[in-house]
Amino acid sequence: MRIPREASDRCKAPYVVAYGIYWEDRAIMPFNPELDAGQRRQIEQLVRRAGKTCEVCDSEDLSCDDRAVRTASEGISVRLFCNNRKGHADGVVGTEQPLFALGENDAQRIGVV
Repeated sequence: MRIPREASDRCKAPYVVAYGIYWEDRAIMPFNPELDAGQRRQIEQLVRRAGKTCEVCDSEDLSCDDRAVRTASEGISVRLFCNNRKGHADGVVGTEQPLFALGENDAQRIGVV
């Protein structure tokens, strides 16, 4: 199944093509390992070392999702969420951030692949 280009340009929701899921320009491939607490802690340390902050409130208090994904453009990545309730107008904890790409060496060292 392939969605025509003109239809996909108007669509912001994910759609399925063969065995991949696409979100805007990023294809999420069938790879979805569950991360344990130790792996999430190591990834969050990498995020801090990389200087990643919330795109809304600039907080460094980010946590990662409990699953990794493989994208066609970024490789192995994790979703990040902001934990700073005060920095967001709606007071919601868990504001989703863009995907954070892991280097191949980091992914292997952490045990994601």
